Amino acid sequence: MKNQSFSVFGEKFQLDLICCLLNDGLYLRQLQEILDIDFFENDSLRIVVDLIKKHFHKYGQAPSVDSIETTTRVDVEERSRNDILQLLEIIRENKEIDEDFVKDRALDFCKQRRVVKAALQMPDLIEMEDYENVRKVMEDALNAGTYEDLGHDYIEDVDDRLKMELRRAIPTGMKALDEKLKGGGLGPGEIGFVMAFTGVGKTRSLVNFGVEALRNGDDVVHITLELSETYIANVYDGCMFNVPSQEIYAYGSLVKEEVEKISKDNTFGRLKIKQYRPQQATVETLRTYIESLKIDKFKPKLIILDYLDLLKPSVRYGEKRHELRNIAEEVRGLGDEYQASTWTASQTNRGGSNVAIVTVDVMGEAMAKAETADLVVGVGRTAAMKEADELMYFIAKSRLGPDGLAILCKVNPATSRIQTVGEAFYPTEENINTINNTKSTSHKKRLGSMVQNIIDDCETTQGV
Repeated sequence: MKNQSFSVFGEKFQLDLICCLLNDGLYLRQLQEILDIDFFENDSLRIVVDLIKKHFHKYGQAPSVDSIETTTRVDVEERSRNDILQLLEIIRENKEIDEDFVKDRALDFCKQRRVVKAALQMPDLIEMEDYENVRKVMEDALNAGTYEDLGHDYIEDVDDRLKMELRRAIPTGMKALDEKLKGGGLGPGEIGFVMAFTGVGKTRSLVNFGVEALRNGDDVVHITLELSETYIANVYDGCMFNVPSQEIYAYGSLVKEEVEKISKDNTFGRLKIKQYRPQQATVETLRTYIESLKIDKFKPKLIILDYLDLLKPSVRYGEKRHELRNIAEEVRGLGDEYQASTWTASQTNRGGSNVAIVTVDVMGEAMAKAETADLVVGVGRTAAMKEADELMYFIAKSRLGPDGLAILCKVNPATSRIQTVGEAFYPTEENINTINNTKSTSHKKRLGSMVQNIIDDCETTQGV
């Protein structure tokens, strides 16, 4: 294959490159993984580079010429030793080096060779229908040799960490909830979970979060794995324009008029809704879709996934809980890759049914999903609360502020609009049992005022 070695650049280039490796430890670190000694045109050059790489691997820094000379005298076979020592003298005297040019050309060459090597693996992977590894192998090749950020130096970077942190959070629109989140919502690369029993309010909550983002000018991509694109779009219509989503066709003229208005409003975000069948889409499928949106100059600030449990795992494990945890980590990585906030949902087991407070204990097969989350909001509802059109949000876990707080919400079943009622409060076992045990229809009218009394009696969270 053409240009398989540095010989195309000449011997002087190869000597200059060895000097760069000896003089710049960061560059040696960057090239270490992708620099093959076989790229050099003769045995003497290959042996010197091999000694440099071994020294770096053992000591974590570039060697001196003296160190390489000592190693040569001790470890290199006698038949090659004199040639190596002569070469080291030439390297020692080599002063005229165009370092930037040599470094750039050598790095480009090594990265190209790595991509070619990856491309040669593609036919076998495709034949085995191992499409997940097709992306991974090529992605690893493209990222090879990328400069590695050495992280935050506690001493040197003290000024950076003392600056006011600029964190553009995306609010949920739920006032009492946003007040308890750092910056008023989820930030870029952060992931939040809504967990609820089937039919309680996962999709409604996610749509409300999406509507708030759109109103704030943020582009939203809503992935649905259970409901159709048209159904989700109608829920957005109902929530945005305050019309019954189940009767949306009766309000066609109004919806069309309102959509036309926001299409001309540059301060309103754009919405893309995409449906996949349950267990058919992987996180890589979602990545490919989001990449395709670049054609439309669309880059989401909020990714909504309804819902995570229905994604197909990219790796099969013996137990489903391990697969779900891996999916959660991949979804979080996806949001971080695009610097988008991510909201998803998870279905609880029966322990989340007919209760006001939903905790991570009822998060279904994989409580480990909660370990991945920055925020977990349980959505609970008793029979009486359902009749009273009420929900209870519970901050089950938060890296963004206090947790253990309950928030009463009023929901309009027709339009799917959700609004918080009053402030967040710390529930106690006694008052939650009171709410959970209020089940009869005759008591439903008393529920709202009863919960408000509980809020008034509890320790409010002002100043928390």
